[in-house]
Amino acid sequence: MDTEYQALRRNKTWHLVHPPHDKNIIDCKWVYKVKQRADGSIDRYKARLVAKGYKQRYGIDYEDTFSPVVKAATIHLILSIAVSKGWTLRQLDFQNAFLHGVLEEEVYMRQPPGYVDKDRPNWVCKLDKALYGLKQAPHAWYARLCGKLETLGFVPSKADTSLFYYQKGRHTIFVLVYVDDIIVASSSKDATDALLRDLEWDFALKDLGDLHYFLGIEVKRSRDGLLLSQQRYATDVVKRAVCMQYAVLKHTICSVEAYSMQCMSRFGTRARRGWDEEDDLMMMTSSSLLVFLRARGETSARKSFVDRCRVTAKCHGTFLKVTIASI
Repeated sequence: MDTEYQALRRNKTWHLVHPPHDKNIIDCKWVYKVKQRADGSIDRYKARLVAKGYKQRYGIDYEDTFSPVVKAATIHLILSIAVSKGWTLRQLDFQNAFLHGVLEEEVYMRQPPGYVDKDRPNWVCKLDKALYGLKQAPHAWYARLCGKLETLGFVPSKADTSLFYYQKGRHTIFVLVYVDDIIVASSSKDATDALLRDLEWDFALKDLGDLHYFLGIEVKRSRDGLLLSQQRYATDVVKRAVCMQYAVLKHTICSVEAYSMQCMSRFGTRARRGWDEEDDLMMMTSSSLLVFLRARGETSARKSFVDRCRVTAKCHGTFLKVTIASI
């Protein structure tokens, strides 16, 4: 908690003011989390100060909240290009990313629990920068990162605004943004290093090295391509559902498994409104999908070119065509 609080003070996230009588003042709280490595081992224990954004009022202390994230099809496309051309794949993590966003609205918050100023206990924090929990925090962070990349010469793709590309001479760099997780695909290692140095001027950046774990997918590079695995992610999902004692299914679910799981999620809260035979059937089907996840998570997919020739859906093909044309 002390480390987090001092980081907030160094970042000049807020300054103390007299509580205004005509403004909405929100609360905050501490949230604790255990950060894990790619192999599931404990990396560190983390405390984060979070604003109670649900007390904000639209039009008063927030407006725009939307922040785009990179699409799965875009990730597949860029990985395919990088592997086929032998480019480097680096992974970056912006530490306390939302704290870098600059607020356009006036937001007032009570002082953090356990860190109330002894000389000014009744004063409140006027936020100068975004804080986790604020409704506009994702939007403010994306706007800040987007502005920085554009000043460095990057251009956002028209098909996917979370894909940025830079091309000068023989050097080409792609930057994929998913909130604070970043993939950099580059034709030159030196160009990637230069990009990291430029970003470190404005952000607290952690270079995670070669791409190895992104959005629940473990990535391992081999001589003939990339090895993708979701074993850890699938195991975590099954553990949360307490299904490890189930037997592993021997058959394979059809190719629409992802869509089926999406449909299952729509019914996750039905038990709160009553239970009937249809709900029993839905739970049995959901359990079967979780058991399938347990079995499927133990397998990996080895592809020389990640989905470069496997995009069968017409809408995906159209999207990829537009994305390629825009870069």
